[in-house]
Amino acid sequence: MRERIILPLIFCVAIFFRFNNLNWDNNFHLHPDERFLTMVGTAQKIPSNFFDYFNQAKSTLNPANIGYQFFVYGTFPLTINKILAYLVDMDSYNGLTILGRFLSALADLTVVYVVYKVSEMLQGKYKNVKFWAAFFYAISVLPIQLSHFYTVDSFLNLFMFGSFYHMLRVGHDRPLQNAILSTVFFGLALSCKVTAVFILPLNLFLLIKTSFTLLSSRAKSSLTRRSVAIPLSIGRPILMGLFTMTLFSINAKFVLKSILFCILYFLISYISVRIANPYYFENSTFFNPELNKVFMSGIQSLKTLTVKDINSYYPPMVQWLSKNSMIHSLVNNSVFGLGITQTVIVIVGSLFLTIKGIKKILNKNFHKDKNLPILLIMLLWTVSFFIYQSSQTTPTLRYFIIIYPFLAIFAAIGIVALINVIARSDQRERRGYNPEVKSRDNLATNKVNLILTGLFLRQQADRNDKVTKILLILIFLIWPLMFSSIYITKNSRVSASEWIYKNIPNDSLILSEYWDDALPMPMIDNHGKQFRGEALTVFDPDTQKKWTKINQQLKQADYYILSSNRAWGSIPLVPEKYPQGSKFYQDLFAEKLGYKKIKEFTSYPSLRWLGIPIDFPDQWSDEAFTVYDHPKVIIFKKI
Repeated sequence: MRERIILPLIFCVAIFFRFNNLNWDNNFHLHPDERFLTMVGTAQKIPSNFFDYFNQAKSTLNPANIGYQFFVYGTFPLTINKILAYLVDMDSYNGLTILGRFLSALADLTVVYVVYKVSEMLQGKYKNVKFWAAFFYAISVLPIQLSHFYTVDSFLNLFMFGSFYHMLRVGHDRPLQNAILSTVFFGLALSCKVTAVFILPLNLFLLIKTSFTLLSSRAKSSLTRRSVAIPLSIGRPILMGLFTMTLFSINAKFVLKSILFCILYFLISYISVRIANPYYFENSTFFNPELNKVFMSGIQSLKTLTVKDINSYYPPMVQWLSKNSMIHSLVNNSVFGLGITQTVIVIVGSLFLTIKGIKKILNKNFHKDKNLPILLIMLLWTVSFFIYQSSQTTPTLRYFIIIYPFLAIFAAIGIVALINVIARSDQRERRGYNPEVKSRDNLATNKVNLILTGLFLRQQADRNDKVTKILLILIFLIWPLMFSSIYITKNSRVSASEWIYKNIPNDSLILSEYWDDALPMPMIDNHGKQFRGEALTVFDPDTQKKWTKINQQLKQADYYILSSNRAWGSIPLVPEKYPQGSKFYQDLFAEKLGYKKIKEFTSYPSLRWLGIPIDFPDQWSDEAFTVYDHPKVIIFKKI
């Protein structure tokens, strides 16, 4: 009964957060990666026949054949979106984006259920872990944000975690079916993005562990049957011999079967990738796994661009030159991706598992808890991936999405452990109540009073437990409710564009910045106005030629609009690279360049939409967390 009530409530919460205003940018396509995928999707055409789909040189679903040779993602999400868009008559520039966002949100909503099912298998005696895990993932802000973007991240996360889920089920029921499903999901994850390979160690661990468990169980059963007919007087030597032979047999079979299972795993995954994204490969010959040269060239070009080098002038890399990647990743995932309260509970759950594992090992009963080794391996994998990704050149927040289902499970374990500690404390208080018995005459009366008092204390403890859970839920909901305000209120760039058309004179010359969206955006209700625009090349090297041109543009222009903090949030942090650029922004904000700030538009996470005047300025977060869906827009006017 509880499952029929609690789980649908969790899904309602998850649906609200994920499907809340999917057209948050009013069809202006303000996310550059999403805009790129939409452009590719618009150019794609569904092949006329099945064979053309697998023909890398001919298929019109292959980005390389339609003018997009630099394409470093898998095409599976685009293919699914394109086919569905065709079927529901949404095969247009705007339609592909909205449908893609819907599918992204649907994929992440499915992850909520998969988190619930994984937790159900691993929770053991803690029956509420599955509900808390689903709830924690449902309210995690990073998945909520990525659900509003038509990018590959939500699809990647679903198929990676789905692959892990089915491999986990191999040890519980229908091993063959679940093993095949795990490999298929792994192939689909690879067809979204090659980083899906990171789930492979977890899956192979479960595969080998299950193989060993099954072989050991069969060997034990066989040894038991053989030992029944052996007389006790001669049983010990024979049993020892049988045990040695059986152990040797297990080891041999274990190695052979593990190798066989791994080969089959990779073979089925390969077939899955071949079907879902044949454009990873050079040709359609099944037995030729050579990777596509154009795709590999794109990957190599991306590696060349994303180098942390003071002499590199690729604009997206400037933000990383001054940051400690490890601290940056830790702070941004803790404060923005999860929220501080949920992060604390994740730490509690992780420590609880670690301490429990150490105690089990010291007491030599580690093997008795079948779920604990799996949970500890999950924890080890999560921590290892976090350290690895944090040490990379560009540890942007969305790259960590694949560990968030696991973090939700650890948070659930942490909150259940805390609630159990509180419950045990209440129990000790109830046991400590011992009313004084003054005489034998009132012994019966005292017993009745003791029973009634115990019932009262138990009811009070139950009420306290419910109140505690409700308060915790409300506390955990604060951050996702604040973040969701950015989709409930009007986008800051849209608001700024409307204001510009109303207040800036017609034919004004407006300056923007290279590598950022220029404002105003084209609108139907433009009050009959048109503006001239030029872009400042602020990311170019600080040369005399660059600043001569910029100064000339500043003299000629009427307005200067910063539509995000892409430049002014990065360039001043590396004065050794941009000495003039750093001073330029200092002077601009100090109004020393002949320009005065006249308007500012923000869309900070807030509770104002609920009538609570609380805002959380988050411009200091990871750049990608704000510049797409809620950047700060600043308008300067020449004075």
